[in-house]
Amino acid sequence: MTTDRIKNMLQFWFLKYHKKELDEIHGTETFTLYDKIDPIHKHAISTKLNIIGDEIPVLVLFINSNEYIINSTHRFILLKGADISSIQYENFNSHAGFKNKLLGRDFKGNLIHIKTNGYFADFGISLKDGSMIYWQIPTGFSGFAFWNVTKKCELIGRKYLI
Repeated sequence: MTTDRIKNMLQFWFLKYHKKELDEIHGTETFTLYDKIDPIHKHAISTKLNIIGDEIPVLVLFINSNEYIINSTHRFILLKGADISSIQYENFNSHAGFKNKLLGRDFKGNLIHIKTNGYFADFGISLKDGSMIYWQIPTGFSGFAFWNVTKKCELIGRKYLI
């Protein structure tokens, strides 16, 4: 399968989950399409990505102004300041979900749940070798969107030669 077809699959899964058309995505969403982000962010991200061969960045999960998770046609890429780490889809087994369902209490004493927007929590990524990696991702809508869209990346690693 070509990288263009994998890009189209990732975009299709993203748009289907959000129940939107391509022109309804603005690139300002916390979890969005790489092609839609503004040129300043795109340049800042692309200079750090270390693209391999015909790899194409497709999805971006904004963590903060200096931290992103990019889903390319080949791998998950965590950019954290000057540091970069990645997980090839061929090594990706599944998402394990959020490490804890409850994150603590807010200033009023109310419980903060992983479905609450505006917080961050450890999110487990299970590898085929049995190990687990935890990356901090947003809770609430954008974290669940990332989880539901990118869990299908296991299919890319299992079914398609990249």
